[in-house]
Amino acid sequence: MIKLNKINKSFGEELSGVHVLKNLSLDVNTGEFVAIMGKSGCGKTTLLNILGTLENADSGEYFLGDRNMSTLSEKEKCKLRRTKIAIIYQSYNLVEDLNVYDNIVLPFVFDKSKWDEDYLKELIKELDIEKLLYRKAGLLSGGEKQRVAIARALLQRPAVILADEPTGNLDSVNSEIVMDALVKGNKIHNQTIVMVTHDKDMAEKTDRIIYMKDGEIQR
Repeated sequence: MIKLNKINKSFGEELSGVHVLKNLSLDVNTGEFVAIMGKSGCGKTTLLNILGTLENADSGEYFLGDRNMSTLSEKEKCKLRRTKIAIIYQSYNLVEDLNVYDNIVLPFVFDKSKWDEDYLKELIKELDIEKLLYRKAGLLSGGEKQRVAIARALLQRPAVILADEPTGNLDSVNSEIVMDALVKGNKIHNQTIVMVTHDKDMAEKTDRIIYMKDGEIQR
């Protein structure tokens, strides 16, 4: 599903800049749930941004399925993020003036496509947000916002989910709800998930833990 071959990424001037990713190679199989761990600044989020086509590598190859991501136009990458890749941010990225229901279905509204209402009801129950549906997102707690963001991502039934510290700001109860939803999506819908986390307990719920240090994967 995901294949990275000798990915390099630097920020700043060529000689004085920061080499964030160094000849990084990685394979993630279809339906695999992978956790990426490592100290702050080791390149985890940059790696996730490249996987999500939000940033381009300076060199190396990134294949998603049989498609070389470096050959796609920005328009094609944008469409890919709407249809095949869902990104879950630690900052939630909700529209605070919209209610919960409208936030969840927003990607479908943008695409002028129809969502699965039965699956939406299932997600709403699973993530315990029934009572929040018509409350504005700006009035929710952090844990509630993250559960809404998870529902929005899962409703799209993406092939790939990229999660950047999805439980980083949550208490233990909300962390378990979020992780249970991700694990269920992975097992039932065979979704490939790459999750950056500092939480070893959450990482141990995945299929494989990858450790990064100084822009490289530790073998």
